[in-house]
Amino acid sequence: MRNRILCSVCLLSLAWLSQAEAKGSAKTPTNDHSEEQAKAAKKACATGDFRTGVDILAELYVDTNQTTFIYNQGRCYEQAGKFSEAILRFREYLLKTKDISSEDKADTEAHIANCNRFQGEEQAKTASALVAPPPTGPEPIPSPHTLDVVPPPAPEPRISILPTTGIVVGSVGLASLATAISLNLKANQIIDDAKGHPTASQNSSQKSYETAAWVCYGVGGAAVATGIVLYLVGRHNDSRTNSTISMLPVLLPDGAALAARGQF
Repeated sequence: MRNRILCSVCLLSLAWLSQAEAKGSAKTPTNDHSEEQAKAAKKACATGDFRTGVDILAELYVDTNQTTFIYNQGRCYEQAGKFSEAILRFREYLLKTKDISSEDKADTEAHIANCNRFQGEEQAKTASALVAPPPTGPEPIPSPHTLDVVPPPAPEPRISILPTTGIVVGSVGLASLATAISLNLKANQIIDDAKGHPTASQNSSQKSYETAAWVCYGVGGAAVATGIVLYLVGRHNDSRTNSTISMLPVLLPDGAALAARGQF
């Protein structure tokens, strides 16, 4: 039994303390003043509430100045797996206990050794968990005969100019036809103005207008035919073209004209 236990300890407390030390449990010196607190601290440590147990034991140490409560703080931390804190309390107990018996010193050092061992095992587990797992296998080496097949670029669509050319040529042909109609109307007007008795000058003018009209008819017809051929061939080669055009004849008081409307 420790020299620090007061002589006023009751027989029940002495019997409980002797049984606890025989089983290697925490040292719990009690007296009439601290017996209930010591039980509360022991219960808190046993149920895992180490903070409450440590706080009660600290109050008991302040009230009684018995270093046994420092030792019991170490045991409470040890039971909770707080090995660093437990080692500090055990070392504090060895430092502050005067005339400690060899048995108590050996017991405390054994607890320190156990805490160091448990702490080392936990650190080893943590370190192994942080190590990256080895690669599952070597990375495949590409074969030197393997060639990356790159598809050739798609050819850009070529838009044919034939439809546009056909539209232009056809427009010129239609304009020539409109001009021919205008010249023909002019020639007829000369005959009408002469009232059936044209002069030589009127006959010459009328024939000139007729000749010019027939020339415009020929040129216009050929141009329209050529434009139609070019347009149809171009549309066949380029199905994406959206060019459209429409020609509308317009009659004027002194002749005729041709209006073109289209989208290129």
